[in-house]
Amino acid sequence: MKNKTGLFGIIALTAVIGFSMTGCDQPNNVVPPVDRTALGGTIAGAQTLLAGTAVSEDGAGIASGYWAPQAATSAFTTAIATAQGVYGNAAATQATVNAATETLTTARAIFTAARQPGTYTPAGADRTALGNTIAEARLLIAGTVISTDGTDVATTAHWVTAAAHTAFDNAIATAQSVHGNPAATQGQITTALLNLTTAQATFIAARQSGTSVTAVDRTALAQAIVAAQVLLAQTETSTDGTDVPATAHWTTATVRATFYSAIATAQGVQDNTNATQAQINAAVTTLADAQVTFSTARLPGTYTPVVIVDRTALAQAIAAAQVLLAQTETSSDGADVPATAHWTTATVRTAFDNAINTAQSVRDNTNATQAQINAAVTTLADAQVTFSTARLPGTYTPVVIVDRTALAQAIAAAQDLLAQTETSPDGYDIPATASWTTATVRTAFDNAINTAQDVHDNTAATQIEVDAATATLEAAHTTFDTARLPGTFIPGGNFEIDFSPGMATNVQGPTVYLGYTGQPHAITLLNPDRFDTGSIRWLLGNGEPVPAAALTDSGATLILNSHVHGNRTGEHRVTVEAGIDGVPHGAVVDFTVEL
Repeated sequence: MKNKTGLFGIIALTAVIGFSMTGCDQPNNVVPPVDRTALGGTIAGAQTLLAGTAVSEDGAGIASGYWAPQAATSAFTTAIATAQGVYGNAAATQATVNAATETLTTARAIFTAARQPGTYTPAGADRTALGNTIAEARLLIAGTVISTDGTDVATTAHWVTAAAHTAFDNAIATAQSVHGNPAATQGQITTALLNLTTAQATFIAARQSGTSVTAVDRTALAQAIVAAQVLLAQTETSTDGTDVPATAHWTTATVRATFYSAIATAQGVQDNTNATQAQINAAVTTLADAQVTFSTARLPGTYTPVVIVDRTALAQAIAAAQVLLAQTETSSDGADVPATAHWTTATVRTAFDNAINTAQSVRDNTNATQAQINAAVTTLADAQVTFSTARLPGTYTPVVIVDRTALAQAIAAAQDLLAQTETSPDGYDIPATASWTTATVRTAFDNAINTAQDVHDNTAATQIEVDAATATLEAAHTTFDTARLPGTFIPGGNFEIDFSPGMATNVQGPTVYLGYTGQPHAITLLNPDRFDTGSIRWLLGNGEPVPAAALTDSGATLILNSHVHGNRTGEHRVTVEAGIDGVPHGAVVDFTVEL
């Protein structure tokens, strides 16, 4: 096919592409109208509330109305000022305005909660005029924005410099202090009223209207330019349309150039930062007329190209349908399908399978038109929706068997270890062939075993819970086993005392060697069962009771350890007393400690 577009058409199309890029950027320069109504109403309400609230720490100086502490008043005043700053900012976005409204509403709720009625009833002096003037002054200052030159303040708002604002705020504070002073005289109140009135007049004279100009709305023109550029880009250039497909449209180069020129003119107005709203609106109308003229001149092409049928979408749809079919079980009611899978009835499955086969027939038909291909895609998509809607999750829940073997073995091992361990405060009463722990350590391990047993016996426990209980008990097992120590008492071979008739009351005991690590030295009372219950009493040489850590066998055996001799060499003495059928018996035992 011969291309008759010509050099001008190429240049025009290139210009349209670049021009369209510029036109698409234009809406970014448009400032859409921002609705400040809600924010303005909120500010006005807040100002009224603030103006009707006096400043006090206890309300004692407030004759009537409401009061709030200085901290609450200052915070609310700042919130109002911040909201006014947003309200007077011509560049503020709708989101910023909405956020300012919400923030001020919250601040008002906090301030309202802090307001309380005054409790002071003035006697004699009339504060009415001063109170009213203070309220008016507060309302006036609350409705004024601080600015350096007013260029950042909307024309609907007023501003003063920071210095003027501070001076008037100080004058209000001074008048408020006089108004809230119970001891103020009528003369002081009158003077305060005069000073505040003068300060208010000065403040009003300093107030000016803002000078920020509202942005011109270029939205409609930007949209019209983009629409025109799209239409131009969708139009071929030809002399008679014989080289343009019937699915496309064309105009002559002259018509195209005229429309291109109209778009360029509209773009010039759009880019003119000094353009008025009237000029913008006129440009919209002119471009619309040019677009009507151009659209009327557009004609469909008369060239019929060789049609290549695109089967890609149909092939993809068939593949997706086959995957979905493969992922779906067949069942009568889903009771035999796991909950993690989906199912349909055989009838639904067959219908979807037939739809896939029909689509494959169209795809494989070399004479199928694009319309037939497209229709097959749509039909298969509808069938897939029907099939997907009919797919349901299975309702079969397999029986989960929890394996408690490891936990049972861990419990048995723990119980066995516990049974093999004695309880002692220090091991002195435990033979060296046995192991011991304190009662606290034993109780902790016993509790761990009981907890594990509870999990083991719980038929509703999950595998995760059983495994966790196993790990916890094994950790407790390790802790307990680490705490186990061998005993330090070896029974047998002790020095023995027999309270028999004619027994000497002073006896010589054994010699204790400090470096000896074998069988510990001890003194044992023979036949302890004959002694009266609780009558056995051991005393050190200084008369103090022997520490319990040195006694075993219910006091019948005294271990000669450091609790008795303090690791001091030389002669030592202990006294033992016991009753037999109410008759007291006793003996003094001397023993030697050597290295």
